[in-house]
Amino acid sequence: MWEKVFEGQEVQHSARRENAVTDILNHFPAISGKSLKGQVNRGVCLTGFAAETLPAYVPVAIGHANADKACILTPDPAEEDFWGITADLMLPTVTGLVILQGITPALIRIEQVDHRFAKIKDGSLISCEERTSCRILSLPEEAGEQICTVFLDLPDASIPECEKIHTDFAVTLNEEDHTLSVSGGYLNRNGTLLTIQEKKQITPQTGTLCLQSILKEKEDGTSQWSEPAFVFCPVACNAWPVAEITVQKKEDGSETITIRQRITNVAMILQTKPCPLTTVGAFQK
Repeated sequence: MWEKVFEGQEVQHSARRENAVTDILNHFPAISGKSLKGQVNRGVCLTGFAAETLPAYVPVAIGHANADKACILTPDPAEEDFWGITADLMLPTVTGLVILQGITPALIRIEQVDHRFAKIKDGSLISCEERTSCRILSLPEEAGEQICTVFLDLPDASIPECEKIHTDFAVTLNEEDHTLSVSGGYLNRNGTLLTIQEKKQITPQTGTLCLQSILKEKEDGTSQWSEPAFVFCPVACNAWPVAEITVQKKEDGSETITIRQRITNVAMILQTKPCPLTTVGAFQK
């Protein structure tokens, strides 16, 4: 907090105060002499305090506020961190602006030129196919690290809990090895409630991913259920649909995997077989 100076008091200048005033003036184009380009519609931002030198247009982790109510900024944010993008070069112990929402330049490693979103990975912004809070507005002509215009939206965590859709057997894609994971849930199998554990390392393919358990007849005339398993098969009385998966191959050999989740509270499997007594009675008629 800056203290006011009253008439007759001795004024003591400091580099920190001068830099703070300079930062304020630089955000008024008519005073700073900057072009209006890049200065309009910066959106939502906050004042940050650089713990070390931070380049312009890079993602930074936003920590707790210091005594001057400026949040401590550190490089290489993790995906789960509260993060933003630096508006300008920031030197150690100097305050500056961090963009949280709106249009801003950002340094992104473009993996594929048709990617329209970016995500935090290993402390940097990497282009990706899945929808994220960082939308790429530029049209890169080639892959590689470059400055792009992006729009920062609200992250998924900002959606109220009551507005989120929850489901058992939620299917997610592992970006590292491109395999599917299915969360746990409950299965009602002919009236018996079973708890199904999470399953990982499922190889994706185009089709319906189902939770399947089959009632098989044994040689002695009795029946036995197979262990519940997640398999790609047609929907049936013994195969409950979990998600629709689409795998598309691109010209460069890579694949695009799309997941259409089905909402499930409790999976239902109801399989029956003809009653022996009924069958005998039908023959007697």
